[in-house]
Amino acid sequence: MRATPSPRWILAWAGLLLAGLGCVLDEMDPTGKACDETHPCPAGYNCRTVSGIQGCAPGLADGGDGSDGEDDGDGADGADDGGPACSPDEARCRADGLALERCDAEGSGWNEVVCGAGSYCLAPPAGAPACVAQCDEPADCPTGMYCDPADSRCELLGDCTPLGEVRCNNTFTRLMICDPLSHLELVQEDCAGDGGYCDPWDVSCKPYCDHDADCAAWTGESCDQGERKCVSMGLCTSDSDCAGSTGCHLEGTDGVCLEQPTVEATTSSDPVEPSAMGCYVSEPVQPSATPATCNVEGLVTEFFSRAGTPDTVGLTVRVHRQEAVLDGELGQSLQAFQADAGANGYGHYRFVDLPTNTELVFEVLARPGTVVPLVYGFARLLTFGVYLNADECGDASGELSLSLPAIYQDSYDGYADPAGLADTDPAKGVVLAQAKDCDGARIWHAVGGLSLPHEHFFYLDPQPAVPNVDLTETSQNGWFGAANATPIRGLVAAWALSAGLPVSLWLRPVRVFPGSASLVLFEKPNHPRAK
Repeated sequence: MRATPSPRWILAWAGLLLAGLGCVLDEMDPTGKACDETHPCPAGYNCRTVSGIQGCAPGLADGGDGSDGEDDGDGADGADDGGPACSPDEARCRADGLALERCDAEGSGWNEVVCGAGSYCLAPPAGAPACVAQCDEPADCPTGMYCDPADSRCELLGDCTPLGEVRCNNTFTRLMICDPLSHLELVQEDCAGDGGYCDPWDVSCKPYCDHDADCAAWTGESCDQGERKCVSMGLCTSDSDCAGSTGCHLEGTDGVCLEQPTVEATTSSDPVEPSAMGCYVSEPVQPSATPATCNVEGLVTEFFSRAGTPDTVGLTVRVHRQEAVLDGELGQSLQAFQADAGANGYGHYRFVDLPTNTELVFEVLARPGTVVPLVYGFARLLTFGVYLNADECGDASGELSLSLPAIYQDSYDGYADPAGLADTDPAKGVVLAQAKDCDGARIWHAVGGLSLPHEHFFYLDPQPAVPNVDLTETSQNGWFGAANATPIRGLVAAWALSAGLPVSLWLRPVRVFPGSASLVLFEKPNHPRAK
């Protein structure tokens, strides 16, 4: 097949010719120097015409008669400057496979013998080319070849393995199969041509998604709205779904793979105070239906210490129905409030008439930091699973005090890169969780985990409270988390050993968003759901 010069090469050559650099090129590289019959190219170069521009190019050229339409050095017109056109008695198949070509005794050119009806020219891996009968089955072909049913010709076997395996190509645009007949990797389905992509985890063509509902056809998958791809939430249904020493921490039909806790849960070490775990074992009482709404107000506090700070004044706080957030919807909040300076100058918010007996998500929006005036930067933080139990919503007027955490950007960056590898992925997010007992005390020796894919799992050291990827249980601050978590929906789990038995702190739903922290608080259950 004749090669087509690239446009960039043609333009570069034309520029050299038009610039009149022949005198310079004589002393340097003659490529592109103008040439003709009276101005030949130096040894090792030939005069070629490409797209109407004639100049010197390295290599051998055709003999000058131009009978193949272009001086391209392929020898197709039977006369190369560099020597004979072919080796005497050399044989080859014509490009279309319908004729055998043999070099004449003088080596001056090729003679052609057209193969008869029902035959074609075969060039086997070992042996000379020849006209042979068309094939019907693999046994009709030489070793290392197969019978192509499309044209009944023997073709070279490929080298793909394992035979019959279906996989995505390296650009995730096509579904490929290692063909058992040809041993070639062939296109089984063009995913991109159908407006989709090839999913390497669930090897198949899938359409791009915008919402989790678009992934409903694939059980246990959620929509990564950044890449618009359906991704497995990593849920388990039995211990066999979990690797290593982990088991499936199952509630209902879905679970999270977790290590077993091995040390009794405590709230202190000296003296040892066992964690109060009774509320996680007994089912919460069904709350009353009134009041139907609740006013909620409080401070916007620093994430880890939960202390009030004037830095949070001006931050925007929003509240959402949890189910909408889990589906990836943040655009339709129930209410929004810009934190004002409360009575003590700390950031303060207030929402009115929020629905009770409803799981909500509170969001503190990100704010970039500046140096002058001194304004601290915050990353977005979503607090999941706040259940406004009507029985605990204050007095008859429906008032509830609730502090909402906000996370400084530099704190977020530290959690997003817990191993200090500077590999934070801005397209992913951070999950943070804290385990507390029924009295609200932080649980020491709890074990946590999450279903959705992530890069680093960590617990927080006690002092200073920084991420440690080598710890295997919570310290006395009760914190654990995961960095570079895929921005999809999933479950977070925690359990702790109480009187020798592992007690579940209830699976909690969560969703991750790019560049954001998602906070899950394992506290006394207010939601009377069935475990």
